Amino acid sequence: MPYVILDGKIFETGRLSERVTSAKGEEINAWYSGKKHRPGANVQAVMLPGGLPAWTGPAEPGHVHDITAARACALPALYRAAAAGMPTLTDGGYEGAGIGIRVPVKNPPETSGSTPTRKPETPCCAASAARENEDSPGSPGLLPRPIAPVPSVFPHQVSAFRGE
Repeated sequence: MPYVILDGKIFETGRLSERVTSAKGEEINAWYSGKKHRPGANVQAVMLPGGLPAWTGPAEPGHVHDITAARACALPALYRAAAAGMPTLTDGGYEGAGIGIRVPVKNPPETSGSTPTRKPETPCCAASAARENEDSPGSPGLLPRPIAPVPSVFPHQVSAFRGE
């Protein structure tokens, strides 16, 4: 199944004097990142499974959270991709992003008896454990495989590593 990865990164910048009003009504430095404790710019990127960037968004001020920056530029195109059957994998910062945006489960429910055995306790059950775990979710046969080129759903693509 084809998929892409969405993530944001704070790039350190020089101090800028732009001021904005925070959600609490306080005047703050727009480019100051509380996450990095220094001025920065939040850039969202959509990556192919192998790590090659397929698209990068504009630099947002450092105080802008990942989900907010993604809503402004990346999510509309990713929703169209999800409707075409291509999900997006993200980190927990994108929880509640919407259709096709998959975030990790915080506390997976306990399931009795379905946890694959990592190492048999006795040598006699090694073959049995291997057969039982053959189709488990962590089996190499069920992991996503690299795919052919991902269809372009972004209004403009970054020509990665071409020096443009």
